[in-house]
Amino acid sequence: MIIEIDGAYHFTEEQKKEDAIRERRLAKMGFSILRFKNEEVLFSPHQVVEKIKELL
Repeated sequence: MIIEIDGAYHFTEEQKKEDAIRERRLAKMGFSILRFKNEEVLFSPHQVVEKIKELL
């Protein structure tokens, strides 16, 4: 599992496309990706940890 924390630039159309390409490549290698927004990590860290625990 890969955990990524996305800043504002991840929500631009160009970056969304690049992220999708990267995710497909990683999925082919057997990885899953879990994404969180910066705000989630900064303001709700306990919820982030719980989500990670659930998926593990």
